Amino acid sequence: MRTGTDPRCYETAMSGALSFPTTHWSLILSSASETRSEAETALAELCRTYWYPVYSFVRARSSCADEAQDLTQEFFLYLLDRDVFSAANPAAGRFRSFLMTSLRNFLADQADRRSAQKRGGNVISVPIDLAGAEERFMRDLQYRDTPEKVFDRQWALTLVTQACDQLRDALAREGKGGLFHHVRPFLPGGCDPPSYANLAAELNATESSVKITIHRLRRCYRDLLRANVGHTLADPKEVDDEIRFLLNSLSA
Repeated sequence: MRTGTDPRCYETAMSGALSFPTTHWSLILSSASETRSEAETALAELCRTYWYPVYSFVRARSSCADEAQDLTQEFFLYLLDRDVFSAANPAAGRFRSFLMTSLRNFLADQADRRSAQKRGGNVISVPIDLAGAEERFMRDLQYRDTPEKVFDRQWALTLVTQACDQLRDALAREGKGGLFHHVRPFLPGGCDPPSYANLAAELNATESSVKITIHRLRRCYRDLLRANVGHTLADPKEVDDEIRFLLNSLSA
């Protein structure tokens, strides 16, 4: 089996990053001026990407999983119905901060909001896997963190996982999906990587070609992560600071 050190895997992965649906500041700002239907489509994409950090924050403040699920669903409806998008200003901060501030405001006003929503009868479907969310959340209880720290860590994990998934998908498009399984331990967040010699034997490749492949994939992963982080910022110069924040959140 060849390791596939062709640089096209790098280019394909980066193409995937650039075409990744923009679900951050630009999506929020554009949805504020779109029709209701287009705004709801944008919101659905936002929910799909970021529902778990929001859920984890709400769940850390609640003793009831069902209530946390309901509040998470209602929060994204609140963003749309209360025209929060139209007030979003990318120069005012990072999307992560905007989402947290909006969530705090939502929870503080939840009694009045729930009463109004019952009268209005609005419904939105958010792709939440409650069983999976509870399993993830229960694993997080060992950290005994504040809801804010839970949110920050899950935000960081969402961005890190995005980069990993994009790299995996890029390799799959190149017909090298099996390669990702072999090199995953060498990428950030991987564990117990084999020796280069053992991996070369598994792949029926030379040790030098394996080293080249892993070097390229690590570089690709870093670029994908930087691209995803950049989507959440108003100023590209803040990418390095935000990545340091992500790493600190994961290591805390």
